Amino acid sequence: DPNADDATNTLYAKVAIAAFLSQSMQETIRYDACDENNWAQVRYGSPVDYPMNAACGQLGQMYADYGTNPTSGLDHPYSCPRNSKMEITARTHASWYGAPGPMFVVPDAVLMEKGLLVNGNVGAWSNSGHCMVPPEAVDDTVQAWNRKDCEMYVGQKA
Repeated sequence: DPNADDATNTLYAKVAIAAFLSQSMQETIRYDACDENNWAQVRYGSPVDYPMNAACGQLGQMYADYGTNPTSGLDHPYSCPRNSKMEITARTHASWYGAPGPMFVVPDAVLMEKGLLVNGNVGAWSNSGHCMVPPEAVDDTVQAWNRKDCEMYVGQKA
């Protein structure tokens, strides 16, 4: 807070770190996941179930905008700046039946080239099929958007 003194801002930072660690530990213990799971579903307000763009923000949130100064538009020192060229896949994911694969970040141009944009928008995870033989190993050096159906994660069933 630019209007607060250093002691107050230090307290804000400590509370933010504590909240982050608490949420991380809760999901790590409960779901055995370090990365965020894709929870975005129509029943929670998402336009589609499990959209591929959930890594950028779920349920109307835009993670890159957290901590942005509304006056200057610049990121505060404690926010995560956006990298529009980043290509990365999460290491963990949910594991319930039909769970979406690991979240990933990639420029739209890459998805367009792969045919993964739907009407100019990112697609959504589909768990309507069935993987006859759940994979026992997956090449996690291959980014998620380049993996074959039923080869997104070990044990995938749909």
